[in-house]
Amino acid sequence: MAVFAFLYMYLSIFAKSKALPSLTVTVWSELPTGAGLGSSAAYCASVAAALLSTQGALSSPLGPDGDTASWSGEELELINQWAFQGERIIHGNPSGVDNAVSTWGGILRYQSGKITPLQRVPTLRILLTNTRVPRSTKTLVAGVKDKINKFPSILNPVLESV
Repeated sequence: MAVFAFLYMYLSIFAKSKALPSLTVTVWSELPTGAGLGSSAAYCASVAAALLSTQGALSSPLGPDGDTASWSGEELELINQWAFQGERIIHGNPSGVDNAVSTWGGILRYQSGKITPLQRVPTLRILLTNTRVPRSTKTLVAGVKDKINKFPSILNPVLESV
């Protein structure tokens, strides 16, 4: 599915060009796929940023000192929008949280469909364990939606309280 996300972004971003440039994309990651760690979102954000940079839609991310890379808020929003489209191809109906974290980094708040960065966050110690049990976010989300449709009077109040 990540290949389809890449092709969608590639064709959409370069559609305004008269000629499609040939590209070789090599992806390598230590994040396990299907483990709920957002590897597909990281992939989509990286590919979106690379393609948008190639097309000239983003400025050079290096600052004047050459050590710090950053884009403007508008450029990050553009990367995030394209990464979200890639996530839609891979997962169907994603929340947008994974691609937002992959784009902006840090800790974000998701409330009523709105994502905002949190500035003052206490230090957290997190233990992450790879169970090596693959999962499909698309399948899990579809299962939750199915249960909400079958039992709305039970699940909607639970989701609202969360």
